[in-house]
Amino acid sequence: MGKFTALSENGFSLVEVLLVISLLVIILSLSAPNLFNQLAREKVASLSTDVVSILKDAQTKAINSETIDLPTSSEFGVHFTANSYTLFRGVVFNPTDTNNFLVSVPDNLTIISNLPCPISPNDCNNIIFSKLNGEVQDFDQTRNSLCLTDGLNNRILLTTNFLGVIDAQTDGC
Repeated sequence: MGKFTALSENGFSLVEVLLVISLLVIILSLSAPNLFNQLAREKVASLSTDVVSILKDAQTKAINSETIDLPTSSEFGVHFTANSYTLFRGVVFNPTDTNNFLVSVPDNLTIISNLPCPISPNDCNNIIFSKLNGEVQDFDQTRNSLCLTDGLNNRILLTTNFLGVIDAQTDGC
């Protein structure tokens, strides 16, 4: 009788390959949402940085008495909508003023404002800084915030005090 020799196996069996692929799919499916959510959180954080920067710019312009080719110094403010914010000169936002600096909010991000409502002209979407001292005009302790949010419920709450100091809190909205 002849001897049977065991064939040496080189490579992997189909079951082993399918098992490894299945494990990789499970690991990727669990980690992918966290990766995408991190990207969304970074977008909200970037918007927060941009909004704080333009608020500080408005305050600095008011303190430094920037005149923008006009004979007297003035207040400066930032007007907010759900999908944009605008740096403007004066105490009343004029959307047709050519000196305005408009910034559009990236897609899927929203600004929800809870800001003071002066009696006149009753525009509740502005933060206005007084000329020379840079304090927030018509400051209201209960109406001093902006909520920056995205479609995945990532949120940053920006609050300001009467001096214009801005505090950012994650998930504060």
